[in-house]
Amino acid sequence: MVPLTCVKQDQVDGSADPSDGGEQWTVWADALNVDSVPTTTATAADLFARAGDSVLLRLRSHVEADGFHLAEQIDRTTGLQLSASDLTWSYAEVLNAMTARATYTAAAAATA
Repeated sequence: MVPLTCVKQDQVDGSADPSDGGEQWTVWADALNVDSVPTTTATAADLFARAGDSVLLRLRSHVEADGFHLAEQIDRTTGLQLSASDLTWSYAEVLNAMTARATYTAAAAATA
């Protein structure tokens, strides 16, 4: 597991050395659709948890009509499932995501 660390705001203003984490945060900020750097690890973890929740909810919206069967791909234009169906690793990855979410939720509740 990669440790989650926060970066300073000045690391993403273009003047910081990318090895400090500023470059990486810019990529994550774009992916998470946020404008500012989290100031605590808890805030960053919450952002990632909410982003993960949105992915799982989006997946559910695509597979619910198919009886929750998972295909290998989802067409980016139509949202229809494509390619191989019911692959073991597709289900395993959803279960991994749900387990990670449960672990995070329990840890967050314990520190609150």
